[in-house]
Amino acid sequence: MIELEVRERQTHGKRVRFLRRQGIAPANLYGHGLSSVALEVPSKQLQRLVSQVGKSQLIGLRINGRVPVQALIREIQRDPRTNQLLHVDFYGVRKGEKLKAAVPLVLVGESPAQAVQGGVIVHGITTVEVETEPENLPQCIEVDLSRLTEPDQTIHVRDLSFPPGVEVLTDADEPVAKLTAARREAEEAATAEEAETGAAEGREGGGKE
Repeated sequence: MIELEVRERQTHGKRVRFLRRQGIAPANLYGHGLSSVALEVPSKQLQRLVSQVGKSQLIGLRINGRVPVQALIREIQRDPRTNQLLHVDFYGVRKGEKLKAAVPLVLVGESPAQAVQGGVIVHGITTVEVETEPENLPQCIEVDLSRLTEPDQTIHVRDLSFPPGVEVLTDADEPVAKLTAARREAEEAATAEEAETGAAEGREGGGKE
């Protein structure tokens, strides 16, 4: 488990802008049965962590050097203009207590139909909501594109494989990936356009007579 060294924060409200100028990002830790704790952490270190783990991997928050607290990144606030990391909320979890999290979907493999007949893989949802105990939380769920053997086939949430102890909360009928017959549709569109052009020319020719 990745650990992050943080310190309790004494600066609050509008004064946190002074922390950001010093390269320090404000954060908060909260959770069921936990008292909310204001935290601060070097911005570069926090940015590196966010890019590594996202919102679906447990991390250990070592507050003022104490025993790490297991937590998930729950909310990330950024400056819309500069993309600067402004604030992060951590959700503390306890062993044996179930938690809900959005787990990212990762497309793997290749559709045999796409390789032979062409087409485009259209993405559906990119995460699934699950409920599980912290130790069973998967970092991601793989979506095997080799299941798409024919054009217009769709992989739904119900087709995915989940580890034991993980309850899926997302609707089973939600589409995850679909192979569209792009080549065929393009040919049909071109044929229809040619037919329309021919019909228009015929009408023009008839008008001249």
